[in-house]
Amino acid sequence: MSSGIGYVTVRELARKGAKVYLGARSETRATDAIRRLKDEGIGKGSVEFFQVNLASIREVKQAADSFLLKEEKLDILGELQV
Repeated sequence: MSSGIGYVTVRELARKGAKVYLGARSETRATDAIRRLKDEGIGKGSVEFFQVNLASIREVKQAADSFLLKEEKLDILGELQV
């Protein structure tokens, strides 16, 4: 995953200073994408891996509960295929 609208969106939001959670099932693939994003330059923003499997309602609920332990709100929701 070196291109695509999700990847570019994450990169550009981070470059604007956003804290972006990259939601994905595979931590290995997400970590690789984050490394590439940082190599390309994300400026003052940040990108963090967030474990989520959107194919399972139960796991989505668990991910939402986990997210709420980290943050009070979510401003933007999207999907990055990794």
